[in-house]
Amino acid sequence: MNELLIRNAYVIDPVNGVNGEIRDIAVKDGKIVESVGSRAVVVDAKGQLTLPGGIDSHTHICGTKVNFGRYMSPEDMRAGRGRAQPHMHAVSGYSVPTVYANNYRYSAMGYTTILEGAMAPMEARHTHEEFRHMTLHDTMANTLFDGNWSVMEAIADADLKKAAAVVAWTLSAVKGFGLKLTNPGGSEMWGFGKNVSCIHQKVDHFGVTPAEIIEYMIRANELLKLPHSVHLHCNNLGKPGNYKCTLETMNRTPDLNDKRQSLYLTHVQFHSYGGSKWSDLCSKSDDIAWMVNRKPQVAIDMGQVMFGKTTTMTADGPMEFNLYRMYHNKWSNHDVELETASGIIPVFYSRKNLVNSIMWAIGLELALQVKSPWQCMLTTDSPNGAPFVKYPEIAALLMSRKYRDEELSRTHPDTEKRTLLHSLDRELDWYDIAVMTRSAQAKALGVTGLG
Repeated sequence: MNELLIRNAYVIDPVNGVNGEIRDIAVKDGKIVESVGSRAVVVDAKGQLTLPGGIDSHTHICGTKVNFGRYMSPEDMRAGRGRAQPHMHAVSGYSVPTVYANNYRYSAMGYTTILEGAMAPMEARHTHEEFRHMTLHDTMANTLFDGNWSVMEAIADADLKKAAAVVAWTLSAVKGFGLKLTNPGGSEMWGFGKNVSCIHQKVDHFGVTPAEIIEYMIRANELLKLPHSVHLHCNNLGKPGNYKCTLETMNRTPDLNDKRQSLYLTHVQFHSYGGSKWSDLCSKSDDIAWMVNRKPQVAIDMGQVMFGKTTTMTADGPMEFNLYRMYHNKWSNHDVELETASGIIPVFYSRKNLVNSIMWAIGLELALQVKSPWQCMLTTDSPNGAPFVKYPEIAALLMSRKYRDEELSRTHPDTEKRTLLHSLDRELDWYDIAVMTRSAQAKALGVTGLG
């Protein structure tokens, strides 16, 4: 029996309505309790900020695509090396670290619960094998259904119960947590060298549209009473002008659950672009935030970009191919039979690059313009926007206009003309950050007992 007493803690716990109270916290066998015995280990936390465990509701840390990212980039694996220590394994890697490095680095930031953002059913075993070594965290995985043939056949037959049955059986078989759609319909089209333009183009051979896939999966998800909503990577990621597709997707979202959102849109920074081509790319974060503010059935995460080297990886195969044609760097492409696709490419986000600078600004703009922190979660779509170790720096940017202005002045000189960041004076506080990194994510995932 292990007992711990934390004294004089400055506690912020939004789920339980605690904001800056000095409290003693009793812990017994890993659970918070009313009291502990006299032999409990005592920690004096006077002057220390004390938060619930952090939750990352969208990251990529385990599974086949992550592992391929490791061995296709030996230069990344040479970064972040650490020797083995008592009770700790040797680690390596920066943007795509080893499993143990993920374990230790998340723990160092106070995170206790991690959701792998995309797991293909046929390759689930590898994900769970790596989860076994994430011993310091509760781990979960969203399961991909964006190109699932059985699901699309059920939708083509207008059979909601059949679609729900496919989802239920698959989640049970692969030990998945939630229902994930990545570029719905696009991954199937990519198998034939094509993609979908937005949500109304029909998928070849099935005759269903991304809009129908999203709608049926939302209703199937609620029919099954799953703890998390549908987790959506919208169509047209990373394309100038894609904000229109994002707005239409959000506007069609039904309100079917009074305890949480009906649709979780991930890495929305990548879906908030105006313009018609890269040369006139601009921020449309104000339009996206406006829609989120009037749609309580929608929650988003930032997908913040930070400058430096990283690795992009996603089930959005055609998007990664487009990225490869821009960077002409290493590229991995993979088709998961009858289920989904994937792609991987290393990238470098530069302050001197106008497009990269606009992307950096858009993520921050979203967090500052969405009125409720319960609807906008702090993420980088790690490692796509940046490795998760950048979270403290992002929190600092959101909490200090002075710091934002200093960083903005170091970006491409035309960034201010294409973005809104310089005009936003909102500064978040620790309560907001606690919501965005813990409580909102717990509520969105339906795991308020874990944070």
